[in-house]
Amino acid sequence: MKVLQELCDKLNIKSNTFQKACELSSKIENSGETKGSKINVKTATILLIACKLTDNQKDVKEIFKICNTDIKEINKFYKKIKHLVPCGAIFNSSCTKFTDTVSKQLNL
Repeated sequence: MKVLQELCDKLNIKSNTFQKACELSSKIENSGETKGSKINVKTATILLIACKLTDNQKDVKEIFKICNTDIKEINKFYKKIKHLVPCGAIFNSSCTKFTDTVSKQLNL
């Protein structure tokens, strides 16, 4: 949670988005399915999902830069946790659409 708090502070993210990210983080960690995943990838993915759920638009490039990660790692982690995310919460539950959306934002 400390890493998540630091990221939210750097990005000036609202408290309701941070609270949603904390809820998601707890749910994901309690599932035990993400052991061995990089903390920066977990944090970035959880924050992207929380921003989407709370309609808090943040620049994806900035999140990737601060977390030192990329779309491949985010997509791989999202595949592990998508069944834990509230139904339809992100990108119509499709990793392909998620990848397309972020790729367009990154001009790839």
